[in-house]
Amino acid sequence: MTPRDFVYSKIVQFEDIDSAGLFNFKSALRFIEEAERAFYRSVGHSGYSRTDGWIDWTTHVAAARIFGTRMPPPEFIYSKIVEFADTDSAELLHFASAFRYFEEAEHAFYRSVGHKGYRRTEDWIYGTPRVAAEAEYLEPVRYGDEVEVRLGVNHIGNTSIGYDAAIVAADLGEPIVAVRGTLRVVCARRRSGSALWEPMPIPDFLRSKLAKIF
Repeated sequence: MTPRDFVYSKIVQFEDIDSAGLFNFKSALRFIEEAERAFYRSVGHSGYSRTDGWIDWTTHVAAARIFGTRMPPPEFIYSKIVEFADTDSAELLHFASAFRYFEEAEHAFYRSVGHKGYRRTEDWIYGTPRVAAEAEYLEPVRYGDEVEVRLGVNHIGNTSIGYDAAIVAADLGEPIVAVRGTLRVVCARRRSGSALWEPMPIPDFLRSKLAKIF
């Protein structure tokens, strides 16, 4: 960051916090996009405009750099239909929605093996917060498209899990990878009433299930 940065000020709202009491990673993407649009307005550019014959906009081709492109076989597959609320003003899948789809697939996988990605007991709160999330946008996805969110494991550590993820257009004949990315999550817990999270080992039964899509 240089002294010539464009600075956009923001107050974190309650809706920007997830159920674990942490800043939601999808909110970070929205904050970045808001800053981008604020910069455009500051220089007299809209970032999105319509004329009689054209729609002009700036769309996102990457949310971050990609560490890997391989989708390991086998994968966990989560089916999804793109809803109108998931699209942007250009009628394409909003770039932040891809991360929500990844997260939905992750938690669907947990449910399929009898694990909860977030749970409370009397004394503890357990979760799998994101510590890194990246994506690259390869093909357009639109409202009403049927997609498959494919999830594979690329890393099993002591406390952390790495996923390869892809959104595959499933209703265009031959499957086409529209979005691919990676997630890194950490098994963590905090005491009820405390804001301090601490990493914890991946439960043995979950580790064995993760190994099946590694």
